[in-house]
Amino acid sequence: MRQQATIGIIGLGYVGLPTAIGFHDSGFNVWGVDVSERSVKMILRGENPTGGPDVDDIVPQPGSERWNITMSTAEAVPQCDVFLVTVPTQITHDLKPDLSYFAAAGRAVFEAIPKGSNTIAVIESTVYPGATTETWLPIIEELGLIIGEDVEIAYCPERLYPGDPAHGARQVSRVIGCSNPEVGEKLVDLYSKLTSEDVRYVGKLEVAEAAKVIENVQRDINIAGETVGIIPWSDGEPVGP
Repeated sequence: MRQQATIGIIGLGYVGLPTAIGFHDSGFNVWGVDVSERSVKMILRGENPTGGPDVDDIVPQPGSERWNITMSTAEAVPQCDVFLVTVPTQITHDLKPDLSYFAAAGRAVFEAIPKGSNTIAVIESTVYPGATTETWLPIIEELGLIIGEDVEIAYCPERLYPGDPAHGARQVSRVIGCSNPEVGEKLVDLYSKLTSEDVRYVGKLEVAEAAKVIENVQRDINIAGETVGIIPWSDGEPVGP
């Protein structure tokens, strides 16, 4: 995808802000959106609202070209070719996934998409397999948008490690799921300009969603093993103390 393309990021937290900065540093026009007035004002001053030390000195300064920050999704979306949604996914009081932020961000984007623009909307938030289509497709249909004409949807799970500059937005591999292979390959090209690591199109949305779940489970196993003094895997073999 051409560098003249404009990339939008919904949610400028510990994932969204480094991602927005990474695309800006790669030469793309960037629109960043966040509902927090405090965060938006700090970013516009060139300050880091996330608390992550790896972002402290890299926020573009006031007046930077190709860098647009706003609280208005309606203002940003018509300017963008691709939108990334990086809002948090919470857990409800009964330990079920809370996709309300995810759904609200999607609705805000879809309500602002110009007809016939075929804007690409990518979710990076952590969700379970099937969540993207279950949550977003009904909204798209309700608004009368047509997949392939007005909008395309895809999933590319975030993989960065906040606070670890060796595993930031520009140093981690990515996987992309999309029902349209042509769009999937366009996103491979796009993310390849963001990160120096491998980027792969893996097929349907659900494949990429499942990959994220598996990665999180393996991470939790590793953390649990380290906590009790057992490193679960070493060179492919389980090991103990």
